[in-house]
Amino acid sequence: MANKMKIRTLGIIGLLAFIPGSNSNLNHQEEKPLTLGDFNINYTQGVINKLISLYGRRIKELPICQLGVRRGNNFYVNNIRIPRRYTSTDTTTIYNGEDCNSHSYLGMIHNHTNQNTPEDIRCSPSEIDLHRFLNDKRAGVESIVCDVNFPHNISIRTVYRELIPDSMTRRYR
Repeated sequence: MANKMKIRTLGIIGLLAFIPGSNSNLNHQEEKPLTLGDFNINYTQGVINKLISLYGRRIKELPICQLGVRRGNNFYVNNIRIPRRYTSTDTTTIYNGEDCNSHSYLGMIHNHTNQNTPEDIRCSPSEIDLHRFLNDKRAGVESIVCDVNFPHNISIRTVYRELIPDSMTRRYR
């Protein structure tokens, strides 16, 4: 049976960023808001298989570097790298972010292991996650593995840097 992957984009209330409207005719044009539909993250089948294998039986949090390319608002993950971990519990991991140094680094993916928490909490970044993500200038995405139905399915939610309002960005820096 082929592996299936469910990818959702995470919408935190009020996550909108604005891009300037064209000013070519010198007419005032309103700014066009970016929305979740403007962004996409894609994983190769090999990466999906690795993620299912790694997260399918995890009882502790595991951060992984997502590697690939970004084309506009599309992120293509074609490789992953596990950074050195110093401590790991079911809710927190301290790891060496320098192990993610690569020209193809897109951001981190990790799991939240407490399956008894409601999905909207389990699949959302924690305060610690947001602080780390927003202070990692190289990261364009932060992904969270919500559920794994080993060995066939995985559900991932992703936060895109451009959709986080400046007020929230300032709060976590």
